Amino acid sequence: MVKKISDVIQGNYFHWEGLNGDESRELIDEALLPYISKTKLEIRNRKSQRFMVMNYIRKVAPTVIETWSKYGEETIALIEYDNSLSIDVEKTLAVFAKPDATMDSYRYRDGFLVMEYIYSSRGITFSVAEPYPGEKNKSMEIIHLQLYQSTDLQYYLTDIGYGEEIRPYPRSPLFNQKTINNNEVQSL
Repeated sequence: MVKKISDVIQGNYFHWEGLNGDESRELIDEALLPYISKTKLEIRNRKSQRFMVMNYIRKVAPTVIETWSKYGEETIALIEYDNSLSIDVEKTLAVFAKPDATMDSYRYRDGFLVMEYIYSSRGITFSVAEPYPGEKNKSMEIIHLQLYQSTDLQYYLTDIGYGEEIRPYPRSPLFNQKTINNNEVQSL
């Protein structure tokens, strides 16, 4: 599983079939290398559940990766990040074929319409920025990615979803620095 997660982090999505449901923090630590530090666990609410969230800070993209575990559990339920790597978004979406659902996203990027392509049966959701008609020299981009256990669409919508906060892409460097400074960071 370490290799599969590492592959996705590096932009190789094609063989992804979801988290196994038994990914420990130690396994995730290995899969997310090279990271330079990680934040202290913090409690956050998401949809109808409480989670423990840790940020991994990296020098290479994706530069901040969040891992979410259900409160009181040790295994990772969700991995998500901006700055996802993808060479050919259209090919990626073609390989994944028809999503379980598409939805408007709360994420935004100037000059783009952002849609959520939800593949809950494969445990992955892409936030795809599509250029507005008439925008020249712009192409589709995956601006956010969620990895989770393969599930049905209803569970994704009620328990995972795509969060509650509205935020731009890319996040400002000040946001990332504020996030890092407001959390106790454990350096390697």
